[in-house]
Formats: sequence, structure tokens, C-alpha cells
Amino acid sequence: MAFSLVGNWDSVTPPAIPANWNNDAGMVTSAAQFFSSPNSLVLSSGTAGTKYYATSGIADPGAGATFDLTGMVYVTSSATVGLYKVGPTMRCSAATMDNSTTSAYWVNLAYNNAFTGAHLQFDKIVNGTVTTLASVTNSDSSLIQGSWYAIRVVTYGLNIFNVTLTRMSDGYTMDSSGAFQPTSVNVISSLTASDITSGGYYGFAAQANNTSSRVFMDDLLVNASGAIVLPPRRPVVVPIPFQYYHPD
Repeated sequence: MAFSLVGNWDSVTPPAIPANWNNDAGMVTSAAQFFSSPNSLVLSSGTAGTKYYATSGIADPGAGATFDLTGMVYVTSSATVGLYKVGPTMRCSAATMDNSTTSAYWVNLAYNNAFTGAHLQFDKIVNGTVTTLASVTNSDSSLIQGSWYAIRVVTYGLNIFNVTLTRMSDGYTMDSSGAFQPTSVNVISSLTASDITSGGYYGFAAQANNTSSRVFMDDLLVNASGAIVLPPRRPVVVPIPFQYYHPD
């Protein structure tokens, strides 16, 4: 069964949350930054180092078996020393996520200004515990704060994932070595992740060292089929006998 989801936060007056969304306290709408006017979602307050969730209450009937998901993320240039992580969540085990019992995949931008720089990470969250399954460090110093980025996650079969990271200011994508280039490439290709095989909810998660409106999210788009996608077959070429017709 086909399933689609759009979360753009534009139908409400900040800090209100649209219907059918379940947000932790501190995850509210804002007009301070947005990818599509007039609003985005912002982590406005909270405890440093704690994950905060915004999750759609509308379930994918295919339980996240296959999907094509894109989410926009932004970390302000004023987010200084400390760790900031933000990105879409998928195969969420509940419509209301928490930090102790629920599970999801979380693909995020991670800025660690004090230590290791900027990364694109593919994390699993199992019963609240985060484990990084893949991480690509930005190698050309162009994964900068103060810009919108699109994180796209596509499944191929139940447990194979491709991830694309696009800098929206110029359309450049980050490759597997961590450098941005004008051609479209995957930053993570054919990642096998079989820890979480089902979960019907999608959303965003954010973690910030300083949660005074440093981390923004916008324009979540999900299309899902609920069926395992098989690689396309090679075309079959069948020879057709030559026939000649003479007009009367």
C-alpha cells in the first residue's frame, strides 16, 4: 500500500504544532529560519546532550519496509562549542518517541565544534541507546553551519540504505570521501542495517549543546511502498523476424 507524508510546519502560527504530530517539550515551530516559508521546526530549549523528538502520528501501513525520505536541516553559525546533531528519523517504533524504550534509525548532521568537526552519520537508536553504523567526516571544510542541507534516505530492499547529502545553496552533494562536488553522488551507499526491520513512524530528532534555537528542521517528505524493492531486471531482447509487405 502506498504511503506519503509531508511535514512543513507552515499551516500554524508559531510556536503551535500541527495536528497529528507528537513533539517533545522544546520542539516548537518558528519563523526565525525556514526552508519553505513561513515556518520551520526548532529545538528551542532543553538539556544539552539530550535527544528531542518530533514524530508524525500517522503510521506507514508498510511499517517502513521501503521508503524514500528527505528532510531539511539547519544549524546556526552561532552554535559554537559542543555537539549538535539533527536529522530525520525513520522506522520509529512509536508515534511518541522517548529516550529509554523506543527505537529508530536516525540520519543526521553532527557538528562537534570542540573536537572532531562535521559529519554525516547513520545511527541506530535501540531502546534509547544510540550506535553509529556509518559516519563520513567532511574533508573540505565546506559542510558549514548557517546553511540548509537536504538529507535523503532511500531503501533498496528491506535493509539496504543509500544516503544523499545536498547543500541547498548550490546543489552540491557530499561524496563518500567527505568532499562536496557538483555532480549528484551518495555520501553513504548500500549500507546494510538489519537491527530495526519495522517501525511505522517518521519524524525528526535533534540534540544540541546550546538549545537556544540553534537547530532547525523543515520539509519532511516521505514516500513509501510497503513492499520490498527488487533490483530491476535486465531488459530482455527478443528478435523479431523481418517481414516485407508489398502494397497492392
